[in-house]
Amino acid sequence: MSIMFSRHSWWSRVQALFALIAQEDVQKGHTSLLSPAQPLQMQVRQVADACAAAMPIWQVEDSLEIKAHIACWHRCICTYRGYILCSDTTERTFLMDMRTWTYVAITNAGLLQIDGVKEAKMFVDALCHLQEKGESIRRSNQ
Repeated sequence: MSIMFSRHSWWSRVQALFALIAQEDVQKGHTSLLSPAQPLQMQVRQVADACAAAMPIWQVEDSLEIKAHIACWHRCICTYRGYILCSDTTERTFLMDMRTWTYVAITNAGLLQIDGVKEAKMFVDALCHLQEKGESIRRSNQ
């Protein structure tokens, strides 16, 4: 069993490295490394800007201590539309993307925190709607 975990862990690292593929930026004429989380962060910021007046949204420092705190105290777990909602007893909720198994972040240094599980589900609905709208635009352009 530990051999399977080791292979899985190794393969996860390899996949993460492949995700950081260098892409040629034609307009600027230089190579840049793009993280697969960057487009999601842009979408999260867009939805957060739109929803900020309707619900309490916070940016929390992205550190190992914070992630350890979430793992220990945010034990009310539910899945919703491809995201895991991790909340504590006061319903401070963090989102985890089930495709990448990473916490949803607003910036590279800040995790997204939403006060309220219902509000977090509304945020996920808005995020999924934005992603679906982007997919339909990409398909129509092809």
